[in-house]
Amino acid sequence: LKLVLADDYNQYVFSDINEDGYSSYPHKKIIIRKLDQNGNLIDTIIKDYANKTNGVLHNYLGSTEISKDKFVVFTEEIETKINRKEIFQHVFNKKDGNFTTTSVAKLFTEGGMKQGTTYVRFSENGKYAAIINDRSVSKKTANTVDNIVIDLSTLSKKWEKEITLDTDYMEAD
Repeated sequence: LKLVLADDYNQYVFSDINEDGYSSYPHKKIIIRKLDQNGNLIDTIIKDYANKTNGVLHNYLGSTEISKDKFVVFTEEIETKINRKEIFQHVFNKKDGNFTTTSVAKLFTEGGMKQGTTYVRFSENGKYAAIINDRSVSKKTANTVDNIVIDLSTLSKKWEKEITLDTDYMEAD
């Protein structure tokens, strides 16, 4: 739970349902609850971020306020049959009470259970989001990490780079 987009009259509470589910349609929802200044529930806005295709995995990656009126949620969608991983940003605008969803990146996957791990980190000043996709690779193979920086004021890519690490490189995290 996060208290977000608070002003003198209203406040919003963000939560997400990120239940595990891979072979059947999972429950993946973004929930925004609008509260009045006394904390009474006024409205509930629900965004289902999973498509209804079996065999597609969806994950919540992170969220943050991007202005006094907007809140962004990042999710990933992994489809192993076609070796596809896609990152989405869902922007909630409190002025109209709606979400806008756009694709941020389509990333490489090796297939099967080798999907790698994707992280979203936010800068301390709140201006940028970094999407880091640490690809899963076999032993004695150079590890590649996809790095994308999003400018949160424009919600556009600021920088993108693929970094290949030395084959001797080992990581704990």
